[in-house]
Amino acid sequence: MQTYNNTYLTVGGLEKLKEHIQSINKKRFEVGHELHDSHEPGRRIENGSYVSTLEKKLQLENSLQNINHTIQQARVIKKPKDCNFIRLGSQVKIKGNKSVKTYMIVDSPEVNPSRGFISYKSPAGASLMNKRVGDRVEIGGQKTTRYTILAIS
Repeated sequence: MQTYNNTYLTVGGLEKLKEHIQSINKKRFEVGHELHDSHEPGRRIENGSYVSTLEKKLQLENSLQNINHTIQQARVIKKPKDCNFIRLGSQVKIKGNKSVKTYMIVDSPEVNPSRGFISYKSPAGASLMNKRVGDRVEIGGQKTTRYTILAIS
């Protein structure tokens, strides 16, 4: 079984993080103006507006730092060319008792189950890893559902 020790991003996930950085930078600019406007010399500690705006600024700086760290540490994954088995970056179509679902296997920064992006570290993602078309997997906690893998791309 293949193991992964780094953070991995799809090309689309990397672009979304870069767009998010641009959005944060725009907000930082706006908050900088708010901070300047709410500053009353000699009364910073007592000025609730100033303190609130300063907290916003610190949250934005923290978010920016985390995203930049993720981007610096990440390895970009491309859609696998070999679709014989499921791996990180694969899109998978599975069929359960009553439904057909499609998932993209990604790493933590891109997880969004409602949009079909699941982590290879999650119970569902881990059970799909290294499986082939036609294989059956059980996904779920106390109430498991059996799925058949229909397609890998």
